[in-house]
Amino acid sequence: MTPGQRPDEVGALIGEDPRFQARMWRIERVAWVAMVLVIASGLAGAFGNGWLATQTAASHSGETLVAYDSLMRWSVEYELHAKARGDLPHQAVELDAGLLEGLRIVDTQRLRANELVIRVTPRRRFDRIRGAIRLGGDERVPIDVVVLP
Repeated sequence: MTPGQRPDEVGALIGEDPRFQARMWRIERVAWVAMVLVIASGLAGAFGNGWLATQTAASHSGETLVAYDSLMRWSVEYELHAKARGDLPHQAVELDAGLLEGLRIVDTQRLRANELVIRVTPRRRFDRIRGAIRLGGDERVPIDVVVLP
């Protein structure tokens, strides 16, 4: 650059295109924002194992609540937490055919007289599992799960 030249003239001499650079900087900013959003949503559980993937379903009467992960990963163990208002008799848990076809029961554990944990693993990858759980004589609690690899 000679003492009398303006900076925009120097850029023109070496082949710079300020409009192209400004456009590329805008694209880079949009890409950075998109990456931050994907990372933040992943940390919040949008892809499983977080508060965005956790669902709570209730029967119509509100007597039974079931907390579960609506996004599951294939071959990973998950817990379904079922809670009833009153005490549960021993053999009072029913899972319908939709859940039994899609989920393998690993273990069940009674936490209290009215609370039960069912540990399950998905049977297939890329699956959508729809079914219901019934505790005691209460109505069915619908469950909807998406299984990812």
